[in-house]
Amino acid sequence: MPRKDSLSPQEQRANFAKAFDTFQHYLNTENYLAAYVVAFSILEDRINAMYLTCYQLVTGHTGTAEDAVRLGFGNKLKFLHANGVIATEDRESWSNLANDRNSKFHAAMWRLDEFQKEHAQAVIECVRKADGVRRMQKSQLLSRRSVENGTGQTPEQIA
Repeated sequence: MPRKDSLSPQEQRANFAKAFDTFQHYLNTENYLAAYVVAFSILEDRINAMYLTCYQLVTGHTGTAEDAVRLGFGNKLKFLHANGVIATEDRESWSNLANDRNSKFHAAMWRLDEFQKEHAQAVIECVRKADGVRRMQKSQLLSRRSVENGTGQTPEQIA
């Protein structure tokens, strides 16, 4: 499969829809570990997209997918929160979800029974919320004019 940045917007939307279909398939077949992994991958994609859009609007520079990955999930959430893209409750909820994911993944062979339907569904609910925030993000940030008036904070200023 090609990298996301080499796909057209239409191909990206098709892959996004396929990921949701795959999540639903795994959920329906009671493969909750796979459903959880796919759901979290979708959530990370939404957070990365929000981060890169915010970064460009705040700094005036275009970040790369590699930049987003290197920054780490928690730092992207801090950056998005500091720049008014996500609410405190979402930052805390998504951060807790990531901590839970890390605990489960690092000992997955011993914790297979902890991957349940409700866990996968909780992640996908966060995805839906993040996707809604992502859709509103550009217009909200543009109206703030964070680039022109310099009120946005860079990742370095937040750390």
